[in-house]
Amino acid sequence: MPDPPASPARRPRETGPPGPPRPGRAATPTRAAREVPVHLLARWALVAYCAFVVYGSLFPFDFTAAPEAIQRSRDRALLLPFDASGRRLFSIPDVVSNVLLGAPVGLLVVVGGLGGRHAVARIALAVILDAGFAAAVEVAQLLTPSRTASTLDVAAQVVGAAGAAVAAALAQAVLRRPWGVTLARGVWDRPPVAIALGLAALLAADAFYPFAITLDVSTAMDNLRAARLRPLGSLARGFWPDLLVEKAAVGAALGAACRLALAPWLGRAAVIGAWALCVALAGALEVGKLGFVGRSPNVDNALFVGAGALAGAVAIPWREHPALRARAAGLLVLVAAAALVYQELTPFDFTWSTHWARAKSARIEWLPFGSYYGAEAHSALFDLGKKLGLGAFLGASMRAAGRRGACGWGLALGVALEALQLFQRSHIPALTDALSIGAGAGLGAWALSRYRARTGAGQGGAVQIPDAV
Repeated sequence: MPDPPASPARRPRETGPPGPPRPGRAATPTRAAREVPVHLLARWALVAYCAFVVYGSLFPFDFTAAPEAIQRSRDRALLLPFDASGRRLFSIPDVVSNVLLGAPVGLLVVVGGLGGRHAVARIALAVILDAGFAAAVEVAQLLTPSRTASTLDVAAQVVGAAGAAVAAALAQAVLRRPWGVTLARGVWDRPPVAIALGLAALLAADAFYPFAITLDVSTAMDNLRAARLRPLGSLARGFWPDLLVEKAAVGAALGAACRLALAPWLGRAAVIGAWALCVALAGALEVGKLGFVGRSPNVDNALFVGAGALAGAVAIPWREHPALRARAAGLLVLVAAAALVYQELTPFDFTWSTHWARAKSARIEWLPFGSYYGAEAHSALFDLGKKLGLGAFLGASMRAAGRRGACGWGLALGVALEALQLFQRSHIPALTDALSIGAGAGLGAWALSRYRARTGAGQGGAVQIPDAV
């Protein structure tokens, strides 16, 4: 029976910050702690997106101030969409891609509240900002011999920004409140939704890489003719464990997250709902490959994602077992480390020869990001994103387990994996990979700490697992 509360006369005076919550009592976050700064997040996202556009538009940054080179760039610049004879000088996919490139600017300006309270002012500011930004990037391309400046790109991006800004403003008016706040708060309050969205984005990135979108019907037909529609045919053609890790394992995590997200609405039927949702996503991704150059549908991808999703949706209640729940944080760290090991060492083509290792050591890439300088922008960003993402998974898992020094542990693991690559045929050790993994681990730990600070979750160092039906 709990002790009666002390009388006001004898109650000790509080002179310091309150201590940690008592064991067994969940910390109740205040309204201010749970408030999501959507405007601030949107503005930072706008800055990050503009940096991404600048990087992709000017990479590999081969600037020149030579007058003859600048003159050649000006002569090559596309100022009008048609020549004197009426021949079209632009490609439709390029116009579409630039429209899509400008859309996030308009969206983030409106969601970020830039331009004041009035929707017209926000839309006008989105158009002005994107016009100035796109024009500045195209002018900068005059100084890069490998790029071609185009006024049509500026116009297409402005159209995309204006359309997205208008759509965002209309959505806010219909919902009678900032829809970005509603969406972000819904995702913030239900972590399984955020996890499911992240895993879906991961599968989409893997399906559509290198993101060479096309509207050419002949390309789509070529992709359809190259489709692999015989079930399990990939097992004899390639390194089949990749299907288990990159499709089935990710599908299992997606199925588990979808079941947790759907459980409040579907109850026990959440298993079927989660599996059907994952299968529909996997099928849509394979069909969507028809619109990307160099990508063809593969029925095995959908099969493995569907099988993994079913297993994850069925198995997620097992986490309530006392033995598993007590070791959940440690197991999560092992899963994150295993994912990093697999990604860095697959296909495990080791050759345990000291002579081979000594010869390989001469090819180590010591210059940070050295391999990215001559690579295509999308390839470099995709590779860097994988390293940072897996490192962030490790760092967040370590912080959930109450471990400190995630950045150092991530860097140490990265160095160890790069050292093992000295004995492999298909990998070149690189300092960049170790640094990226360490930086990702630090970012993941920091992000989880920030989330806990705002929501009041995870007090006391124990990993918090959402309840299931």
